[in-house]
Amino acid sequence: MRIGLIQTEVAAADFSVNLRSAVQSARACIDAGAELLVAPAQVLDGAFLGGFSTRTSFLLQASAALQALSNELSVPMLLASYAAKPGESQILPSPYLIGRGKVRQLKTRHTIRLSGKRLTVHVGASPSFDFSTADICVYLPVQPWDMDMLRNDLTCAETLCQHNSAALVLRSVSWSDGCVLGGASYVAVHGGVCCRLPLFHAGYAVWDSCSASTLPEQEMTGPLQLWEAARFAVVQAVRQGRYRGAAVDEAAPRAQLVRVLAGSALGTRRVHTLRASPGKYGRVRCAELQDAAWNRELLLLSTASREDILCGAEKLFAGELAPFGDMYMSEVANMFKCAGLDGKGTLPTARESALRALVDENRSLAELVHRGQMDETFLRALVRSLARTSSLRHTITQPVVLRTRSSAPTLPRFHRLME
Repeated sequence: MRIGLIQTEVAAADFSVNLRSAVQSARACIDAGAELLVAPAQVLDGAFLGGFSTRTSFLLQASAALQALSNELSVPMLLASYAAKPGESQILPSPYLIGRGKVRQLKTRHTIRLSGKRLTVHVGASPSFDFSTADICVYLPVQPWDMDMLRNDLTCAETLCQHNSAALVLRSVSWSDGCVLGGASYVAVHGGVCCRLPLFHAGYAVWDSCSASTLPEQEMTGPLQLWEAARFAVVQAVRQGRYRGAAVDEAAPRAQLVRVLAGSALGTRRVHTLRASPGKYGRVRCAELQDAAWNRELLLLSTASREDILCGAEKLFAGELAPFGDMYMSEVANMFKCAGLDGKGTLPTARESALRALVDENRSLAELVHRGQMDETFLRALVRSLARTSSLRHTITQPVVLRTRSSAPTLPRFHRLME
């Protein structure tokens, strides 16, 4: 059985663009001999929908797009969508089997038989139930990308493959308001990856289920994935804002690193260096840089890291996008290695460890002091620093939310489309 895998770039609630991309990829897979198509959960609806999934107009458009895609297909396709009758509430999109003008809604954990193969479809979080009766397991996750996601998906695929099953993991690629969705779609058999689509890029592939050969081992987690996610976010921000390129404050720390990142994403000719007048107050200096960038139709990139944003470093906040704004210093140091530059050591500092415990793990100061893990005076000073910058964090540049920690929330708290 030849299965076509589709990985597209999607836009939230933009059915015309998403439908066009899905049809183009589907036709390419069909021309390559695919007997079944599998698409990600957000292939039509888009990612980061916010409150759209409960609106009647959205549900009607989703149903119309699903029917239109079915009319274009000569082979069946598995996907997930929020398309439902108005008034029906859905936390997760429902799986569908469409093709040749027919649309069939499946259950969240549903097994179907196609061409003599038993396929089980799961949408949402990592499946924890028994797949031993299925020949092929299709997993359509919907959570935003994080650094641990690829490792979790691979572990899930290895678990599914223990029952002589093939595991298909399909993801869309998207960027919106600093949040990155995507990763890589792939097929795993007997614990090894035998088909993989490019990381953070649109693409398609046709996999023959009769072939059990695996690809050479490749590290699926680590700094390179963070680097690719940040590059993808810079490209999307420039494209969506219709900028001519990007700009960086030459006097800011880590300016060279951000310049290399933007150059690898856009090309060195589209990356410019700006300079503010010396001796000016921080906010005035930031405003001057922003005006200079807007006058030249450039996206101003901030060099702030997560530690800078949490503890306060005003001169680093100049810009509209912070590619490293969700990374701690040890993670930024790994970015220096990816860029081929000399950076500081990769071991977490005491401040970073404290921030992870207080912010990411939501642990109290009393708990950390009681366990004797950190000095009380140092922790109290750090808590005061967080309190001083709490109001400032609402006005700083938008970071690229890469979800580098597994304890981070699964969805962004705010979204401009909900206004």
